Amino acid sequence: MLGKPIFCVSIREYFVIALVLTAAAVFPGSASAKSARGIKVEWQPEKPLTGAACLLKVTSPAKLKDLHGKWLDHEILFDSTDGGHTWVALAGVSLTTKAGKYALDLDGERVGEAKKAGSTHMAFSKKIPVAVLKRKVIQEKPLEVEKKYTAPDPEILKRVAQEKEYKSEAYAKTSPHAQWSGPFSRPLDSVITETFGVRRVFNGDLRSEHHGVDFRAAPGTPVLASNSGTVVLAREMFYEGNCVILDHGQGLFTIYMHFSKFAVKEGDHVEHLQKLGESGATGRVTGPHLHVSVLWKGVPLDLLSLTDLKLPELR
Repeated sequence: MLGKPIFCVSIREYFVIALVLTAAAVFPGSASAKSARGIKVEWQPEKPLTGAACLLKVTSPAKLKDLHGKWLDHEILFDSTDGGHTWVALAGVSLTTKAGKYALDLDGERVGEAKKAGSTHMAFSKKIPVAVLKRKVIQEKPLEVEKKYTAPDPEILKRVAQEKEYKSEAYAKTSPHAQWSGPFSRPLDSVITETFGVRRVFNGDLRSEHHGVDFRAAPGTPVLASNSGTVVLAREMFYEGNCVILDHGQGLFTIYMHFSKFAVKEGDHVEHLQKLGESGATGRVTGPHLHVSVLWKGVPLDLLSLTDLKLPELR
């Protein structure tokens, strides 16, 4: 059950006529409009914000053996919660997306209806509204950090380039299927010192955008996994310090920075709220804290938007 916040609409109110005219061209061999009736598309929250995570749910009266989607120019990876009738996927909206309604285009394969219906292929669509997040702007003073972090020498730049490759390799390891199950949690219980999406301006110029959430954390504070997943990176980095990246499947990652100690290694499978390490002040920091980022298919998302979702148990 996804709870009350989810918004539900029948597909018949949008695509009955349009599918008859265009389905054959767009999805060769697709099901008729009549066979698409009864499909329900739901999403949470009711109006996703830019920079936020969202849950997509599709319910079909006919059992499907697979379901694929595309939304905001990204492939959507669905998993079934009940063997073929109910399908869910985590997705997100870029900070650069404009307000409006964007079509979620779906197609799937029905189970065992080829002779009866002439085709097992179904196609359908629904537009989802997106709103723009109002972001905080801070007139920034120069950060008091070591010079090597603001003016790195050629040797450090070479190291940073290599670490960028390590991260790219880690993000390429995502599982197409969900490794998450149930709601996401904050990795520790503490005061938030910096929220997601904050824009920092110095002398009228944009200097940075904060693509994470910062938690106050004394050195040695246990940091817990926000959900189950696989450790695809656990190593010391120049800017991130001691860093852990978890793959939660469906293109979704959580990234934890500035650890003083690791409690996991690359390749480990971790469960929800398992200890990943201890907080610290490694890397580019002005003091001890925990920075947590979320990436979905390369799109930065707000951790708090993810923890606010009412997600189903998949295992």
